[in-house]
Amino acid sequence: MTDLNRQLQFKTLQVHACQSPGPTTTARAVAIYASTTFVLGGSTVASSLRATFTSVKFVLGDDPETFEAAIDERTKAIYVKSIGNPKYNTAPIPNLAKVAHKNGIPLIVDNTFGIGGYLVRPISLGADIVGKFDRTRSGKFSSFAEPPVGYHGLVFAETFGPSAFSVKLPMELLGDLGPAPNLFGAFLPIKGLETLSLRAQRRSDNASALATRLSNHPKVSWVSYLGLPNHEYHERVKEFLGPNAFGGVLSFGIKGDTTVASQAVDNLRSCQSSCE
Repeated sequence: MTDLNRQLQFKTLQVHACQSPGPTTTARAVAIYASTTFVLGGSTVASSLRATFTSVKFVLGDDPETFEAAIDERTKAIYVKSIGNPKYNTAPIPNLAKVAHKNGIPLIVDNTFGIGGYLVRPISLGADIVGKFDRTRSGKFSSFAEPPVGYHGLVFAETFGPSAFSVKLPMELLGDLGPAPNLFGAFLPIKGLETLSLRAQRRSDNASALATRLSNHPKVSWVSYLGLPNHEYHERVKEFLGPNAFGGVLSFGIKGDTTVASQAVDNLRSCQSSCE
């Protein structure tokens, strides 16, 4: 993304960012290529699958000093959610980014509740994945700093610099593992981005109205929503969320036992219970 794009507002970026006319068709809209199989440029292409074994340390709380205390010589990254579930705790992304970069590792942020960047834009706050981390400085990321098999000596970190992760993911792992979406399935989310701000704001507005209504309901014991002033992360989240939007997810409790709660769920008319 260029410096110019960084200055543009979200509603402009959702339509134009990272898009340009097709090089072969000059199509303005994203072209649909009805194939995921293409002819390789050489007669022999070698590929290798690397087995990766990962262990995880869990850190309780949001204090950046606690995260730093958990880092050792084997630590490859800090991983957090921009907005947690179900507590809706909000990560101090700028401070965690400083800790990560001080120790030569990237900050990875799961931005599921950030609604595609409309609520939270982790890269702008200092996060690295997917983004701009220098994978050569710490010496911990040999797959970026050394040439992989099958790419004729290409070194991702040297060739693509800060964008190395974004390039390596489709070039190497897509070829090895094959997680390619169907073509029309890939096209629809790209077009859907053009109305993301409208849908995201409506979801936030609806959730805010529902949270306020539930807070005043005599049969509701508690409501957890970032937009309510009594939420413990309400003030922090206002520092980096989009204007007048606190997300489309909330939780609440019904007064009474599980039987009463089940009856409340069964009596919903515009919602359905589901699990993932």
